[in-house]
Amino acid sequence: HEGAEEEVALELLDQVCGAARVLAHVLAGNAVCQEIAVATPLELPTTEAPPEYFLRSLLRASSSSPPGGGGIDPRAQVALLHLFATWSLSCKRAAIGIIGEPSTLLWLVSLLTDGPGRGSALPGHLPRSLSQVHVRGAAALLLASCLQFADGEDSAELRRNVLAVLEARVGLAQFEQYLEAMTHSEAFMAAKRREYSLAEPKMTQDDIAWGRLIYDADMAAAAGRIQDKFQASLLQIM
Repeated sequence: HEGAEEEVALELLDQVCGAARVLAHVLAGNAVCQEIAVATPLELPTTEAPPEYFLRSLLRASSSSPPGGGGIDPRAQVALLHLFATWSLSCKRAAIGIIGEPSTLLWLVSLLTDGPGRGSALPGHLPRSLSQVHVRGAAALLLASCLQFADGEDSAELRRNVLAVLEARVGLAQFEQYLEAMTHSEAFMAAKRREYSLAEPKMTQDDIAWGRLIYDADMAAAAGRIQDKFQASLLQIM
């Protein structure tokens, strides 16, 4: 019975990670598709109540914890955070929608301060240090991606509020260290090397412990662009 439950949990994890990666590839660099996905309701409204939109629903599901307090598996968290980072990289509407929602901002900050939860009870438990590097790095990456758009007069107050929360709860120096730890990890550096290679990707020790590639070449390249833009915008902000 326990083995069957683990098999179902692993299958669900594969589905979540696979779906997140496919959607990230669909949205990457496609501004029209990104805008449509942000504004698409899950179903046509039948009442005067505001409709439930795709992005908001996805964010709420990603930040929720299942019964029992185990939390979402860190591998699923990272896949979803990478999706949101890809989405917000070139879509201001998505970026502002993510950090403009207080519950989402507090969820991301909690990932930075507390790290990942225990996750689901799957075989081959992840070392907590490995989960922390990649979950915290992915949360920092998403916030950095969103903050690059909070630079106009219409979003100046939002930028100040987000930076104030980060400074108070995390510290900007620590925030940047989480980004650095991720981009200097074995798995990330290997993905960067694969950016210009047609060879079959080889899994690093971190990837093997993770049970799948943590980063593909596209995600590594996107993370590099996000980090560069964030550093430039931070200089302007400060």
